[in-house]
Amino acid sequence: MAEPLPALDRGRVVLVASSADVTRLADYDSGCSRWYLWSGDAAYDVTEHAREGVLRAGGYYLNLERLLGGTPQVFCRTVGSIEEYVGWLAEGLLGKIEGKKLMLSYSGGKDSTAALAVLLRLMERASFRLHVVHVHMPYIEPEDNVRFVEFAARRLGVDIEVVEPSRAVMRRYLLEEGLPYRRGRWCTYLKTRPLKVRAKRGGVDILVIGDRALEAGKRFHRLMGRLVSGQLLKGKKLYIIAPLTVVDVVSMAKECGVVHPDYLAGITRVSCYYCPYRSVFELMLVRPRLEDEGLVEEAMRREWRRWYSDIPWEDFKLHHLWRYIPKMARAMLRVKEAVSKACEAALGLDDMRRLNSSIWLDEIEAPLLGREALVRAVAPP
Repeated sequence: MAEPLPALDRGRVVLVASSADVTRLADYDSGCSRWYLWSGDAAYDVTEHAREGVLRAGGYYLNLERLLGGTPQVFCRTVGSIEEYVGWLAEGLLGKIEGKKLMLSYSGGKDSTAALAVLLRLMERASFRLHVVHVHMPYIEPEDNVRFVEFAARRLGVDIEVVEPSRAVMRRYLLEEGLPYRRGRWCTYLKTRPLKVRAKRGGVDILVIGDRALEAGKRFHRLMGRLVSGQLLKGKKLYIIAPLTVVDVVSMAKECGVVHPDYLAGITRVSCYYCPYRSVFELMLVRPRLEDEGLVEEAMRREWRRWYSDIPWEDFKLHHLWRYIPKMARAMLRVKEAVSKACEAALGLDDMRRLNSSIWLDEIEAPLLGREALVRAVAPP
């Protein structure tokens, strides 16, 4: 699930896509790409060993394209300004949201910040109520995220309710299930339940969802119909920023002055620290303080003894193999061992910090394509 981020590299625009333990750099002008696999704090250039996006090494193969998630490589804006976008939304939404109660789940990341900024501008044109909620995940999410949400609330002049799932239930899941892993994110249910409870009890008419079609492969396929039709509201769900590109939402967040510090450190998305969908280098770029490191260490050791004990503990921890099911973890480790012997280290943590923060720090001129032209460019034939 990797959306390419535009970055300036030696004066040229490159598209940087990372997911799991894989990074791809694509030159925007030439379209030439290079593949990298992370092992420890270095990424090894595996381009010559990858055929049609599949890497074979150590007796295993990794489908690099599948790990990235298959989103289109897009470098453009769909709107010239937030005012222009709100004007387009107002044409189709005002009569449908007038007098309604809307609820937005706010993470503090670029997408939910853009969604909130758009909603606040819409409130200047229509009379509706807005309830904003941030769900904090105890033990696996930095408490700094809550402080940033409080800053964002002050900056944008809006009340944001902070809630969290039961700490006792979180502890039980951690100790019995281990950390959340790819294909087994028990955390999703615990995070969405408080939102559903508040929506039901609070008489919410419309749930505002800050997902974008180009953000991830599954979302692209799920939201493509809404992009083609332009109908972002269906039933009780409003995908208010679905057509926007990463350049659009970054511009909106910067305009609001609400930029999470993780982005400037090279992190691509605001999330729990122990999110299995974080790229492995992101777990090394920023190491925040968590409220109970001992609990997390105990949970990690329990799952290692139960399911991964044939992998050395130090390797399990170094490569953050808890993100994978045991079979995939073993394969990933073997491939890393083979690649580190056969290939050259080509990228380091400083490179990713520079590349991933470029969209926030550098002036990158992206062409204005427009919503309809974007849909034509990315829609399946």
